[in-house]
Amino acid sequence: MAKTSGKGRGGFSPRDLALVGTITVTEVRGLATMKDPAVYRDVKQAIARYEAEIGLRDRDIKLANMNTNINGVHFTTVADGKNAGIYLNSKVYDMKKKDIIARTKSAYKSGWSSKTNKPLVHTITHELAHGTWNTHHKAASSIAAGKEITKLYKDWSQKTYRKGYGKYSHTNVNEFFAESVSRIVHGTPDKYTRKIKYIIRKYKL
Repeated sequence: MAKTSGKGRGGFSPRDLALVGTITVTEVRGLATMKDPAVYRDVKQAIARYEAEIGLRDRDIKLANMNTNINGVHFTTVADGKNAGIYLNSKVYDMKKKDIIARTKSAYKSGWSSKTNKPLVHTITHELAHGTWNTHHKAASSIAAGKEITKLYKDWSQKTYRKGYGKYSHTNVNEFFAESVSRIVHGTPDKYTRKIKYIIRKYKL
């Protein structure tokens, strides 16, 4: 049984706010082992779309066992700030396609997650976005981009009307960025998503 742990950012439950420190994943396996072939197909297509739209920075993507309240997690190594892999929760992604969609739509309805037009692949897109940029990345380009992203986040968080964004975006600048990128790839653009996309291209993240 494979086991790993580290600093991670997990997706889409209000309880994720308590995920400070170590997240442990076990029983790591390949995406192709998903029980519903339709889920595997859509996840692979979402990864390809992300690569075409944004550019893929973390290709190490697997299934793993973790807490049921987590849909997925992206790990960044503490020592050098480099990507260390993305894991989708097998307890979620071994479910039928319709059940995963219903799970994410429930998060949309509650106002927790930002709305996209592809609820099945919201999590993988969100975690890929953490691989594109987060505050733990130590490359000069990431640090420079972070200044602009943080400034944008502060401006965004002061607005009283943020159509389409969920409460999870308010958690911190990392979650704002990841949810914004999810909306870039699978949602309706606005001035914030357009600015995020500009920053990604400007700094070649």
